[in-house]
Amino acid sequence: MESTLESQKSTLSLQIAHFISLSMTLTRILKARIPGLFRTILIKLVWNTNEYEDLQVLVIISRPPVKVFIYEDWFMPHTAAKLKFPYYWDEQCLQPAPQKDEL
Repeated sequence: MESTLESQKSTLSLQIAHFISLSMTLTRILKARIPGLFRTILIKLVWNTNEYEDLQVLVIISRPPVKVFIYEDWFMPHTAAKLKFPYYWDEQCLQPAPQKDEL
């Protein structure tokens, strides 16, 4: 029982370290791509729950209308990114589904 608990603690600490590293990397990339835009960057928790798939992150740094650029990898320059236009925001995913008040 104790070894399982220690193993879980070790796994959790590795995941936290990975998250901190990801946050710092994302902050550096955003600041490098848009110099002078950010004074403070707040990064919410991003957790990759499937270790066999790449983590994909959507970062929105402007007010609507939004310009969405698709990057192939972390090191792709902004000039090589593809602009996805028009980009339609899925409003249904932002609002909770209405409850049906039926008997």
